[in-house]
Amino acid sequence: MPERFGKWKSVYSAFRRFTENGLFEALLAALKRVGEDLEMVMVDSSDCRAHQDASGPQGGQKAQAMGRSKGGLFTRIHIACDALGYPLGFHLRAANESDYDNSRSLLESYLPEGSYALMDKG
Repeated sequence: MPERFGKWKSVYSAFRRFTENGLFEALLAALKRVGEDLEMVMVDSSDCRAHQDASGPQGGQKAQAMGRSKGGLFTRIHIACDALGYPLGFHLRAANESDYDNSRSLLESYLPEGSYALMDKG
């Protein structure tokens, strides 16, 4: 982690606190109220590598959205944004699961009938 963020334990503690008290969900809801434009919904995913010491998480790798691929353990973040680029929602899945199957749940949740979806072929 870059030094400008401070001590890793402080950043982790803040992240856990914000997650547990619902701050991230409140931020997403506030961004949606700003001016949601659902004429088009954009969906994409990104892979995040898990640290090598994360191979035995509590509840198992599947419960922690980790999947083994060529380079080790990865988590895939699928996110849906509106036409203005504001985030609508996201899913965490194991990186060895298909983009096609995981994007479907986001589209079903956020794509109104008569709208377009912008996605890559991942």
